Amino acid sequence: MRFVIAVALAVCLPMAGAACAEEPAAAQEAVDLAWKFVAGQTLVYEVTMSGSGTQSMGEEAMPVEISTKLDLAQRVVKVHPDGSADVEMSSDVMNVEMSIEQAGQARDVKIRVTKEEVTVETSMGTRRLSPEEAGMGAMPPVIAPLRMTMGTRGEVLACSSAGMGTLSQVLQGMDCSRMMRPAETAFPGRAVAPGESWEYTRKIPLPGTESEVQAAVTATLNRVEDMNGTRTAVISHRGAVDVSDIAGEVLGAEGSPPASVTFEKMAQATQGAIEFALEEGRLTKATYETDMSMEMRVPVREAPGVFRKIGSQMKMRVEMKLKEVRG
Repeated sequence: MRFVIAVALAVCLPMAGAACAEEPAAAQEAVDLAWKFVAGQTLVYEVTMSGSGTQSMGEEAMPVEISTKLDLAQRVVKVHPDGSADVEMSSDVMNVEMSIEQAGQARDVKIRVTKEEVTVETSMGTRRLSPEEAGMGAMPPVIAPLRMTMGTRGEVLACSSAGMGTLSQVLQGMDCSRMMRPAETAFPGRAVAPGESWEYTRKIPLPGTESEVQAAVTATLNRVEDMNGTRTAVISHRGAVDVSDIAGEVLGAEGSPPASVTFEKMAQATQGAIEFALEEGRLTKATYETDMSMEMRVPVREAPGVFRKIGSQMKMRVEMKLKEVRG
């Protein structure tokens, strides 16, 4: 359960998206793309995530479906002279629904997470646990806020480790700053005309390893248009990564030593679009779809020299929409 929730958080936290290409509009003047932070202001985003695929262990493949909903609040704590800002991201409640088919039988799970309680509903009944009992401790953004410093180009400059211990453990040792790096929206730092593209790379950490893989991203300013009185840039992104044969370690169950693991294959392709309010300097909408596949080889502790294959294939869709501006 903790892993499912952590993956949902890792997917929902990014304030960015990637996009399918669109035909650019007729020639328009170049525009500056930059975040404009206002001290004390809070942007509330409605976030939904849905995904389906299979999880496999050995020869057994288990179909999985998951959906997550939450309102994500981004509060600007402080604005620095260079325009960067310290922000907090938090949510009062998160709802997760998951279905796993194993041995021909579907297991449905509903999870509701708040600061005070974690409710787990299955066919066997309902359990109400404290965050500590559920193994979540101060895991952000629901149990505790996620604090970071963002630059005007959308880059994550720093990320506080406060409250990240549990999430780091669930995500196999991945620290906050490494987790957030692939989620950055990299504006080029110069004026861009509609139809113009720019490229950048993102380093994606592999859980439990010191390795990072390069993901090449192409972004295009498709057009600038008036959306309900707001001058908005529509930006597309497309990126992919494909690696193989990388060794590392993952955390075992509590109290047990780490286990070696080999990522035999990991591939990820993402596309989507964001809408960015130019005068206000803020994200108003993001939609992206991701295809992910991973194959790992891990040792069987009870049988030295024997290895088990674990695989995952998932298609995910994330939608974010600005719901409310406070302050």
